[in-house]
Amino acid sequence: MDFLPEYMKCCYKAMLDTYEEIDQEMAKEGRPFCVIYAKKEMKRVVQAYFAEAKWFKSNYTPTVEEYMSVAQFEKERGHVSSALDCYMKQYGVTKQEAIDEFQRQVINVWKDINEECLEPIEVPKSLLERVINMSRATNMLYKEGDGYTHSKGSTKKNIVDLFLNPCLV
Repeated sequence: MDFLPEYMKCCYKAMLDTYEEIDQEMAKEGRPFCVIYAKKEMKRVVQAYFAEAKWFKSNYTPTVEEYMSVAQFEKERGHVSSALDCYMKQYGVTKQEAIDEFQRQVINVWKDINEECLEPIEVPKSLLERVINMSRATNMLYKEGDGYTHSKGSTKKNIVDLFLNPCLV
């Protein structure tokens, strides 16, 4: 930890303590391997943030493949170009053509997800449902544009409908 700047040491220590606590809990449940995967994914996240920081600092627009391999953050928040910008630049298409292509890809991925749900697998159904529900939530947020960054439109309406105007079953 000595190699880190002072301002990062407390964050790094807190993260290590959290992983240690999770490791102890998972060991009690007979699943000590879980933390290894969590640490691996955290490294991927940090590497993605670092790549984005380098792109932003050098004013570099990555290819779609480069961009999709690290992360998706809005450029309005001071980050690199969006996937849409990368696709438009890489393939020389209009914004609408890029949107149409991404929508086509989303439709194809949903077909894949639905097909896979019909196949018996070893993953517990409860875990699979969580992943699918996260995909559904993401789809709802981004189906009509960036509903996360610009949440006052359809995202706000959906939340109001969900909690204030629930559908009785």
